[in-house]
Amino acid sequence: MAQLGNSDLSRRFGHSHAWVLAVVLWGGVSTSVTLGQVTLPRVAVHDSELTRALESRPATAPTPTGSGTTGYEWWPSDWRYGVMPESVKEVLRSDGTAYTVVGDSNIAAGLLLSNGVPRYPILISLAAEAIRDDMIAPLTNYVAAGGFLFVGSSSFTRHTNGVTRGNFAFANELGVSMVVPGLTNWADNRHFTKEMEHRLTAHIPAGQLEWRMPASSEEIVWGVSPSHPFIAPHDIWRVQTNGATVLGRASSSGLPPSLLVRPYGKGCFIYYAPMQPLIGHGGFAPTLYSYLIFRRAIEWAFETARMPIPKVSPWPYQYDAAFMVRHDLENYTNLIANIEASARFEYTNGAKGDYYFCTGTVREDAPDKSSIIAGLRRAMTNYGATICPHNGGLRNPRNPSLVRGDYDYWHWGPDEALDVTPSGYSSGKAYAFTSISNSFRDVEGWLPGLMTNGMRLWVSCYFNATREDSYDIQEGLGVKIAGEQKLGPFPHWTLSTRTPGKRYKFSSQPVSDWFVGTLVAQSLEPWHPPGVHNVGTLRAAIDFYYELGGLINIYSHTLSTGQGDAGQLASEYVLYGMNTNLHPRLWSANAIDVFKWWQQRSNVQINASCQTNGLQTVATLTVSGALSPNTAVEWLVPYAFCGLEVLTNGNEVPPAAYRVRGQTIKVRVGTSVSNVVIKYYPVSPGELVYIEDFDAVTPPALPAGWSTSATGAQSPWATQTALRDTAPNAVACPAPNNVGLADLVSAPTTLAAGQAQLTFLHYHELEASYDGGVLELKLGTNEFADILTLGGTFVTGGYNGVLDTRFQNPLSGRPAWTGTNLGFIVTSVRLPVLSAPETVRFRWRCGTDNSTPGGGWRIDTVSISNEVCLCCASNTQPVLPMQPDITVAELERLVVTNTATDLDVPAQTLNYALI
Repeated sequence: MAQLGNSDLSRRFGHSHAWVLAVVLWGGVSTSVTLGQVTLPRVAVHDSELTRALESRPATAPTPTGSGTTGYEWWPSDWRYGVMPESVKEVLRSDGTAYTVVGDSNIAAGLLLSNGVPRYPILISLAAEAIRDDMIAPLTNYVAAGGFLFVGSSSFTRHTNGVTRGNFAFANELGVSMVVPGLTNWADNRHFTKEMEHRLTAHIPAGQLEWRMPASSEEIVWGVSPSHPFIAPHDIWRVQTNGATVLGRASSSGLPPSLLVRPYGKGCFIYYAPMQPLIGHGGFAPTLYSYLIFRRAIEWAFETARMPIPKVSPWPYQYDAAFMVRHDLENYTNLIANIEASARFEYTNGAKGDYYFCTGTVREDAPDKSSIIAGLRRAMTNYGATICPHNGGLRNPRNPSLVRGDYDYWHWGPDEALDVTPSGYSSGKAYAFTSISNSFRDVEGWLPGLMTNGMRLWVSCYFNATREDSYDIQEGLGVKIAGEQKLGPFPHWTLSTRTPGKRYKFSSQPVSDWFVGTLVAQSLEPWHPPGVHNVGTLRAAIDFYYELGGLINIYSHTLSTGQGDAGQLASEYVLYGMNTNLHPRLWSANAIDVFKWWQQRSNVQINASCQTNGLQTVATLTVSGALSPNTAVEWLVPYAFCGLEVLTNGNEVPPAAYRVRGQTIKVRVGTSVSNVVIKYYPVSPGELVYIEDFDAVTPPALPAGWSTSATGAQSPWATQTALRDTAPNAVACPAPNNVGLADLVSAPTTLAAGQAQLTFLHYHELEASYDGGVLELKLGTNEFADILTLGGTFVTGGYNGVLDTRFQNPLSGRPAWTGTNLGFIVTSVRLPVLSAPETVRFRWRCGTDNSTPGGGWRIDTVSISNEVCLCCASNTQPVLPMQPDITVAELERLVVTNTATDLDVPAQTLNYALI
């Protein structure tokens, strides 16, 4: 029979599929291929029953006991084991990704493989310490077969009775070893330093970053009055590389690695050292950055498996992201008195504001209480604002020296009260409950019928409301929305850190963290250098969260009119965020809107499957529990696609009920659709529309129609012969040791309606994370904008970093190409779909900061081609070379190999052997 070469199958279709071939021979060529797909498009979350058992088994030597330990085999008192898998489940619920839970017994029974193929593209296992010997081979075989195994901290380091293995159960395969061969391998950490550019770290800035993840579930995030120290160190598992590549370290170079990867067989191991890497407390925690390590790992695994990622859309169908305006006005009576003007500004620009303040400062300290309350009422009725408490019901219980007018007199969080027993109260918890209850009573009394006990919004002073008893207080008071716990860039249900599997009945709507320099700029005010926003970093953060499709919630203690320490940044946040030309389909919502939506969305359940028939992918979602007509589901396709068909309940869907944004297909299902099927084909570049290789000019001249300009220390682009991909020329610009910007603008090109790809080769030697280059597009007479902002998507060779914001690079805060690559690399980008012919120009911009020169940026062979859908490519009979006559002895084995030449576009190679 004829056999397709395995290498060719892997190249064209990916290696983690099980193939059933139906062969029809035209001169020995297969024309029909049917795939039986056994990999399921779901993330697998490892929840170890063996490790959970360690939480209730009394500790025996050498497990540590005594002060600071639990007295059980799960001995660290910082976090219960169950928090780790539950946080993964909740973060996937939050962003909508389909997942399944895998236990130890499932792994031992061989569930990770089906017919030798990974059942799931990726398995995430955080701190699952206990592992049986019969689980080792299934885990390593899963990776060897093409799966991705995301190993967190101390996973796979103990026997089932709690005795240490002295190392990871499969340290050689993982390529990572423990530093201390025992249970005390934990260390405190407060930093992260990126060691190299990689798809898992492309979003993380350079330098030694303050990585302020929580020290424990019971920490008081910002400490207590009067000093309010920031709690920073968190537990990591100390490791050293044993063959794995280090992507990031817990601190500066030379200290223990924190993030490592190692290819193994057809799959990959990913190791991440923090005990608890996902739950953040307050404004300083870099939760977005840690979450995106997981997000990018999932995308990498599904891309390798050539499978789309199924999700419940985070937002109502018509929206791609959400935008909130949160003001924490503390006890600033001058700001509280002017909320109405701020709300009017927001309303005029399409936004809604949520205003939180300590009610005691109005109730007892404000001389014009009546006029302030009248202004609050108008802000709500006329401009859609919400007015909410920020405590202020009772005075601070931890610092009796405070007097009225002191900042912390009313301004304190319930966490701070839990360890004291104020006079007249049974406990600090009872005191905190009464204080917050009083603050709700204030607001509801001042604004009857506008703010009721059925819509209680609240955020805590200093974010000090993350201890379990504080969660109990909030639930007991009927709080619907809080803002202290965060698991990523989406709202989520507040996760208990004490009771396994428990979710509190109020949602957390996290603030948006964004590194400025080495510290997360936790608000818009310039209070915590170097984490101080400027216009550039603020815009970059908004753009990033928008492109991610998350909740944009950069809060301030300033009014949107600019009154307050953030000044005009607060106005800029509203004006830039609500710019519908830059951010179309952005949901302008307040906290109540988001909560009501999240109540409906959280009931949606999906189940996904995926098959491939030849080159066509057929992905199916079953949907249940939807309560809103705007419920949507989506698929993130890992490669360029075409020939899309969408069906719901077996019927073809009209275009108004689905849409495509980049590589995401979003389908409106409402409350009546129970089944969604999408079908699509891969695309390949087809007819060449334009090419420029810079080889027909004499350096330093540019080709006709091309132009360049430069500012600051930069120099214009020019052709040169020193470094190029094709002889004799490439176009280049330097990277000086001072601030500058060099622009290269292409000749105008008219593209037909439809989809096209831009491809170019480039080589950059730029100071990593500080100097970098971006690609922008100009459509017709519009302004230039980043290729991603306009809807382009990288097929290969996309941006590999985010530029640092501290040293005046004109492109600071933007995703960019940065660092040094090995020779010329290929970047291909799918351009936005054009509904009619359009003239386009491209602009390559190289920005430098105020120190450290580099070799510069060189570009060669720029081309534009339309796309050919592989559903519709011609299927011409290939040319098969004649074989000479062969004489073979009786009963001897005959082997004939041959290679057919394909005349189609795109060409396809077929190797076969006759045996």
